[in-house]
Amino acid sequence: MSLLRFSPLLLLCAFLVDGGLRAQGATFHPVPGLSATAFVLTWHHGLDDDAPGESGLARALLQIRLERARAAVPKTRASGGHVGSDVTVAFVQVAASRWDAGRRFLEALLDDDAVVEDEVVELALARAALHADDGEWLYPGLVLRSRARRALCAGGAARGVAGSAMDLQSCSPAAARTALARDPALSLAVFGAVRESDRAALDALVAGRAPVARAARAGFRSVVEGDFFASPHPRVDAAFVAYAYPVAPEDRVGFAVGLQVARERAARRFRDAGRQLAGKAPVVWWSWLDADPLVVLSRRGSGGGDLTALRGELDAFVADLQQRPPTVEELQRARRALLAEISPLPWPAAVEAALVRVPDALPGRALAAVQAAHRGVERDAILDATVVSAYEALRRSLLTEPPWAGAVVPVEAPAGSIRRER
Repeated sequence: MSLLRFSPLLLLCAFLVDGGLRAQGATFHPVPGLSATAFVLTWHHGLDDDAPGESGLARALLQIRLERARAAVPKTRASGGHVGSDVTVAFVQVAASRWDAGRRFLEALLDDDAVVEDEVVELALARAALHADDGEWLYPGLVLRSRARRALCAGGAARGVAGSAMDLQSCSPAAARTALARDPALSLAVFGAVRESDRAALDALVAGRAPVARAARAGFRSVVEGDFFASPHPRVDAAFVAYAYPVAPEDRVGFAVGLQVARERAARRFRDAGRQLAGKAPVVWWSWLDADPLVVLSRRGSGGGDLTALRGELDAFVADLQQRPPTVEELQRARRALLAEISPLPWPAAVEAALVRVPDALPGRALAAVQAAHRGVERDAILDATVVSAYEALRRSLLTEPPWAGAVVPVEAPAGSIRRER
């Protein structure tokens, strides 16, 4: 299997960076009638930006900042965050009447000079290390995606999907505090009930740290032809096989719609696909919002499993996607599913009305909208996707011969023993 014949496409691949939210200050997205406010703060630094020897530290820094803010401003309605490939996002939701508490929470998130006890820092590092360990060893789907990244990707993406547990275990509280002081670019968005009179105060929080266009990220390695690699895994009772494909930069909209069609076909084709989810190995994996560099297709067998048979299932699935264009009905369902998942702005009246009825759904919608804006995802572009654009985008990336293929298989066990995915 060689990438050399694909290099004109793949080696020029660049990820969409800072596609939106370039404003110098906070952006407001009012929802009339909503009795809650969600503040969403974005640091333009993610897991792929972590320095060598600090892989996964972005997740620990987010946890430290959240714990500091929760201690300073308790009893908010909800708070949390997400760490992606090139951004880290935190949110806080408050009742509209507690707007000032939301602003203080933001101030605490950004107060990286505040004293944080070593115990808080060490706990955040330990949790991030456990998360990284899940991706390097525990869950077969994450293990295979991590191996594919190291084989195919270049630069910061050529690491495990959640960083390095070893790097995080060796990181001291002092090193984490140094990383907190690096001041990456910031974006701030406010959703729901907004207070225009406070705009200047929110603008001041991110003043001078607006995101700028960044150089294209590293593309993909040229991989020499090699054998399919299967390794024993002590936590599984069945084989997992995965194919990985680099994502082409052109027509991300068509590709996203096409992959949504692929997910629907997988659900119909593989009736047992639900059992793969315990191993974090869905049949089709790719996240537009996280700008994943690879699409990964996976199948789970039974018992030790026949790897040839599992590969045959994936080969037939890819051949179907290559040879059979989406139907109009599949295209329409895919567009609706993407719009519901990604939630690009502006939100239609039906979405806003639903948020008024269920304010607790606001943070999820807001986080997705912020990430969609960062990727340059537009609602009209999804609605304008065609059968041809979805089909051609899929055919460009999901090649008949996968650039990388691998598997994890059960370790030989004594008779009567059972191993299951956690």
